[in-house]
Amino acid sequence: MIDYDGNNIGFTSQMAYYPEEGLAVIVLTNLNSYATARINTALAAVIHRETVAFTPPPKEIPLPREILARYTGTYEFSDGRVVFTLEGGHLMAQFGATFPLFAESETRFFSKGWDIQFEFSKNDKGEFAFVTEYMDGRDAGKAQRK
Repeated sequence: MIDYDGNNIGFTSQMAYYPEEGLAVIVLTNLNSYATARINTALAAVIHRETVAFTPPPKEIPLPREILARYTGTYEFSDGRVVFTLEGGHLMAQFGATFPLFAESETRFFSKGWDIQFEFSKNDKGEFAFVTEYMDGRDAGKAQRK
């Protein structure tokens, strides 16, 4: 399979080409969301007579600023850093781009634009000092607050 995705403000696309079958699955949307890739993957699975697993998006819950403020700071991953800031009622993540995060629980946050989640955890002293990044539902690495 050869795949390609692209986006511009207000538009997102995902293409998967299966050369042995001469099959292309192309999804064009006006969503700025990772849903485009999920739609593409699900359509390809249906065509290949595979089981399609649907995972509903996380539900956003409101959290007070005091709780959100516990997580602000710079966290160092092995391949770079993420800076978390507080703007209005949202935790913001900055690495390359800056985007809002939405609370799924008191320690777990998700992006509505990408399939990425962050989960904060404490050190031995009970301080929030670590964050684990999840991409596409898989553990993508753990970072320590600097």
